[in-house]
Amino acid sequence: MKRFKAPVALPRRDMSAGGCPFCCHEGLSLQTFHETEQCLCLYDIRPIVPGHSLILPKRHVGSFLSLGEAELMEMLLLAQRVLRALMKCYGAEGFDLALQEGECAGQSIRHLHLHLVPRRWGDLPDPGDWASAIEKGGVANRISDEEIAENVRRIRAALAEV
Repeated sequence: MKRFKAPVALPRRDMSAGGCPFCCHEGLSLQTFHETEQCLCLYDIRPIVPGHSLILPKRHVGSFLSLGEAELMEMLLLAQRVLRALMKCYGAEGFDLALQEGECAGQSIRHLHLHLVPRRWGDLPDPGDWASAIEKGGVANRISDEEIAENVRRIRAALAEV
């Protein structure tokens, strides 16, 4: 089994006065496919496999341990619903959930976010490669706005059926 190896140094991100990339909700509208009172669901702009999505609390929360009980329940129940839609939409046979907390665990954006990664046989060279793929940031370059919009449309349609 391959072990996840955190990078030696993670890029520092300014979290002051709107510096968090996840706290500027207006800037996430292209990626957003669903939202609840407390959470946002986003399509990852550098997906490691088709369907790679994120769920995050709307308020700035850096730690899983800082989530309130209602936020935690909403996030997990939402993850279950979104995973059903992702599996249907992308023909997945399984999924990975990933949450990195702290630099030693590979967290690069200090706003709690849960990765939802629908999986199919052969989508990565080794079934355990998702961790190293997340570490490398998914695809080398950001996917196009058109690709994001098409995936968001597909996921919204699938969510309407689950």
